Amino acid sequence: MSSNNPIVLGPNNSNLPKIFSIIADGEINEAIKHEDPCTKRLANVVRQVQTSGGLWTECISQLSADQQGAIQELLNSA
Repeated sequence: MSSNNPIVLGPNNSNLPKIFSIIADGEINEAIKHEDPCTKRLANVVRQVQTSGGLWTECISQLSADQQGAIQELLNSA
């Protein structure tokens, strides 16, 4: 993901909303440990998408309110 692999991201980043959903569910289910260095990498990927405006909106709009909150929690903690 962090290397922008087109196989992972899908054509035109079409897999990103699903990836965000998985990250959010990991946060909700406490599978993401905040002391783990991987958590910071996940947050950095989310931040990278956050700077791209329309793509960020597309990803976030497909998440439930709980998932959106989980993404925000991840960003606040990492």
